[in-house]
Amino acid sequence: MFGPVPQIHIHEWKPSAAIEWLEVTSRAHKIESSAGQGSVFELTLQLIKELLRDGKEEDVRRLLDQRRNIRALLTLWQDQKGLAKQTMRVSFMRALREPEVWPPTRMSISLLIGLHLNHFDFLDEWQPGLFNESRDLIRDALKALSSNPGSIGLVETVRQEPDNFLLISSPESLSNVLIDNEQTLAGYMDGSGVHGFDAGRFGDLVRNWYYLEQIRQADPKLNHPFLGELTSQAVSKAPAPDGRYFGHHIIEAMTNKPSSEPTRSWIDTIVEIAGDPRLTASAQWHTWWRSVTHESREQMVRWLSAEDLRLFLAAVELYGRQTENDRLERMFPARKKFIEGLHSQGIIRETRLILGNKASRAIRQHLGTALRTDVALLEKLHDTSIIYIDCGDFKIIEGSHDYRMWIFIGGELPLITDRKKGQYTANELREDIPEQHGIDHSCGAYAHVGIVHSGFWQRKALEFIAEWNISIDAEKVLTKEDYSDLRRSGLPVPYHRYSLRN
Repeated sequence: MFGPVPQIHIHEWKPSAAIEWLEVTSRAHKIESSAGQGSVFELTLQLIKELLRDGKEEDVRRLLDQRRNIRALLTLWQDQKGLAKQTMRVSFMRALREPEVWPPTRMSISLLIGLHLNHFDFLDEWQPGLFNESRDLIRDALKALSSNPGSIGLVETVRQEPDNFLLISSPESLSNVLIDNEQTLAGYMDGSGVHGFDAGRFGDLVRNWYYLEQIRQADPKLNHPFLGELTSQAVSKAPAPDGRYFGHHIIEAMTNKPSSEPTRSWIDTIVEIAGDPRLTASAQWHTWWRSVTHESREQMVRWLSAEDLRLFLAAVELYGRQTENDRLERMFPARKKFIEGLHSQGIIRETRLILGNKASRAIRQHLGTALRTDVALLEKLHDTSIIYIDCGDFKIIEGSHDYRMWIFIGGELPLITDRKKGQYTANELREDIPEQHGIDHSCGAYAHVGIVHSGFWQRKALEFIAEWNISIDAEKVLTKEDYSDLRRSGLPVPYHRYSLRN
């Protein structure tokens, strides 16, 4: 629907041939009715193009006594923005009202409308008053044209709804009408037969108003019918004026929201268009995420990280409930509070979810849909769920069952952050990563710890983090009872226990 208007390819025509061509225009006029869009029309296009480029406006005007020449001029102006910008003038448009060529044919009116829609608000930038002259010319031409109410297409649609196409406010007003009537833009264009004529500036403005305005007004925490339209390639891959796809503008508009917990449909829409922004080696990333703002990528990573946390906690809770594992169910509230508390402080930068086969299936069944987030496979431990949490100054690898909470200070954990690696063994997570971190960190094995989930394990985690002069809000990661116990014994105070030599 939003594809480009078909272009006419013109073979080179020597400027010296212009004089000779003027001598044969009278003969060409005699075969105009049979020429159509054939070779004569192509030569006419080239002639007028050369005359315009040479600044011979008066010569072009003298050719406007023939409808074929008018069609050629309008075709050039519609298809070649640079040429139109240089040569379209109010006086030129008024020449189209000369008695010998008035009223214009239905084909010429279609070209006039297409020209108007293609350049739209650019017209007045090229010459003040050009927009109104174009609008008035179309209005008068439509009045002079015999009505054909049974037909469907651009001319009849504009005749019946001129205010939706010809006014400078038309993109906004048309969009508002469609939104108020809960009518889709695609449905309207299909029903009116206006195909291909929304690829220019008018189409850009309509899309901006119809989709971007709805996104701007939408609450990400609610489901919205228009989200389904955004994933259509006709919408997302429509060309935008800045050289990007319209989908890039959609992504930026949807991620420019303060919401910390958008709906699954909101996240799914972005992922379906652009994929996961954490998969930087993918073709989708280079098509989409490379060309949006850094802030948009960061926001989407935060949202997907929150989704990973939710899925991890759901997997742990589901397994404990399905297996009637009392111990797992008892420790679940404390784990959940700790992870959600980190998220609420806004310190989580990125996450990665690693699930065993059974855990993954349980989550899919629980959601009733496919997982859109990036999930790696945990070999052999089919029921186990693991999550990696990047909190900037420290990283955490947390797991279900009897898996320890591993806390790593500073540095990177390349084995787990490599998104090209899609599956892990328990030994890699429990042994290889801590061993490599100890080698890479200047403080060796002192810079990480594995904490068993028994007793008041949260105290050990908070004390270890505090030893590295890292401050987190203990009240947000602990239940009320646990926080009261910790206050009585003394809250961990951040300080430098270890040297942070590079």
